Amino acid sequence: MKLRMLIVGAMAFVLAAPVMAVEKAYQLSGDQSTFFPTDGTILRPGTVFGTTVIDDDGGGTPTLVNLEVINIYTDSVGGTTTSGIPGTTVLLDSTTTANPTPGQTGTGTTSTTIAWGALSGWTQTGTLYCETLCGGTPGCPTGVSSCIPFVMFEGLGPPAPIAGTLDLGTQTFAPDMSSFTSNPTEFVNLAGGAVTGSLTWSGASSAIPILPLAAFGGLGAGMVFLGARALRRKND
Repeated sequence: MKLRMLIVGAMAFVLAAPVMAVEKAYQLSGDQSTFFPTDGTILRPGTVFGTTVIDDDGGGTPTLVNLEVINIYTDSVGGTTTSGIPGTTVLLDSTTTANPTPGQTGTGTTSTTIAWGALSGWTQTGTLYCETLCGGTPGCPTGVSSCIPFVMFEGLGPPAPIAGTLDLGTQTFAPDMSSFTSNPTEFVNLAGGAVTGSLTWSGASSAIPILPLAAFGGLGAGMVFLGARALRRKND
């Protein structure tokens, strides 16, 4: 009698167990695909890296468990754009780590595409260095700053601001779900939108099953098997 109760209980455990969810972790890489209006050449092309974790249960509403975007760039902006002072150039050197509020959802699946739309609750850490350069241009003003009217400081300061919501657009996944590509996302937003920069990144990794759920399912199945075998022996 006890063995029969054990088998019934194990079967109920297996049937009641939720469908195994799958978290997929991807390493990000990419570049800053749109650069600032500049008086010279790009000093250091922007780079993007970081990580993202997606919880995809196959139901069409994936959850963004975590996203960390790290953007590093060195570039210059013409002083006419930043402050209205001709003959100056603003040198920018930026390192920013940004994260949206976790747990936001999209539409689609990692087997095809996911449209995340606008993610909110972004926080960031990092630094921005801003320096006003004259570059030997005749008539360049002295003792003035094209940085202060642009980013509110000259020298080293807080990270460059980003918008409160960023639209990640649509991510397109490989058939084996091992990688994805994305649309450009406007990430850099300076002087109230006077100067912006877009990032494009891709991800590469592999699916990671949530082991506790799988383990519980295997435990329940094992209990059913062992209980049934013991009951057969008893009846024999």
